Amino acid sequence: RFPDFKPNNKSLGVLYALLGSVPDKYKWGVTLLGMEGSVERGLNDLGDLVAYGKKNDYIYQDETVIYYAFLVFHLLDDKEKAWQILADNGFTEKNSLMAVYSCAHIGIYGLHNEEALKILQCRTQDTAYAAFPFLYYLEGLGKLNKLDTMAYKRFIKFISLYKGEDHLKSAYQKIAWNMLLEGDTIGYMNYILKAENTGATTVDADKQAQREAGAEKPNIHLLRARILFDGGYYELAVQELAPLTENSFATIDEQTEHLYRLGRIY
Repeated sequence: RFPDFKPNNKSLGVLYALLGSVPDKYKWGVTLLGMEGSVERGLNDLGDLVAYGKKNDYIYQDETVIYYAFLVFHLLDDKEKAWQILADNGFTEKNSLMAVYSCAHIGIYGLHNEEALKILQCRTQDTAYAAFPFLYYLEGLGKLNKLDTMAYKRFIKFISLYKGEDHLKSAYQKIAWNMLLEGDTIGYMNYILKAENTGATTVDADKQAQREAGAEKPNIHLLRARILFDGGYYELAVQELAPLTENSFATIDEQTEHLYRLGRIY
């Protein structure tokens, strides 16, 4: 009825992008419902709307930017573009906790760990704001990614405040890793047991933590390289792995993982 009403494109853009991302083997269901989608069209609509919002009074600008950045990040796997969308729209300077979360999520998982960590550490602590425990989890990841052995404090804070089930296994696993980085094998065993027996396995991070909780204690060099790689610290990861040889490892699995870690970096 009102085709020129720009805010319509916000919801339509998200809908087109999500429907367009449905795997081919399930598209028959979308067609059966008389719907169609296109990731390209949806993202173009959102990008155009973000550009429009920069020049006009558009009350949903921040919301549109968030949708656009996260869809680019997850559907296109374009981490750099997603970060740039946030930066170009001033999100790295905003004080709102939603802006902080957006930058933290995309930054920590998208190779901007240092910038994301700085934003998290500078966020408001005003009690007038709603509690956002997950920011402590992300801050813990950011610290752990650079092998900061104080990271465990952020995960413990998250666990103490969070009332849900998701990311608990992952948080306990990361605390266990932190203990191992400090040479505390007993601490590692205690926390990896909690990872195995606490929380749900709904999200991927928890599923991975559950699988690995029953495995052998990780080799410390391989663990350090893995963490550094996840944080985007590729040169430091190489420095950790390069001096090692086949004889540095006790098992074939460790030897294989060594080659795998090197291969991922290069």
